[in-house]
Amino acid sequence: SRAHLLKRLMGTQETAPDLKMVAKSLLNRAVELFLRAESMLVQCVGEFNEKSIYTHSNLGEIYVYDFHDVRQGLVHLRRSCDVAERIFGVDHPCAQAKRKQIQSITDQLMQMQMQHLLGLDEQLGGAADVE
Repeated sequence: SRAHLLKRLMGTQETAPDLKMVAKSLLNRAVELFLRAESMLVQCVGEFNEKSIYTHSNLGEIYVYDFHDVRQGLVHLRRSCDVAERIFGVDHPCAQAKRKQIQSITDQLMQMQMQHLLGLDEQLGGAADVE
């Protein structure tokens, strides 16, 4: 799995609380800049442009893996996939990779939901992070 800043920092006991706050602040700033950049891209070149694929993908990964906001992350990942399909076509490797990423996350969510419904999450020490 990819190394995500907050996940790496939050997972270590020796990381100073101040450093964790700085990391979260930097990620918040990154989201702000990605959203601003996306707005400018859309104004300049239109709603469907190749750069938007990667902007939404980056936003989706930050929301899912760093902020643990799966709903908002999936919104951006879905948008990334929609743009890739519109630009390249549904059979293009980029569009297929975006669909596969969304499927992987939803599969993990389903697995976590089943574990919860069966009471297995408590036996396993709580719900696992989406990887």
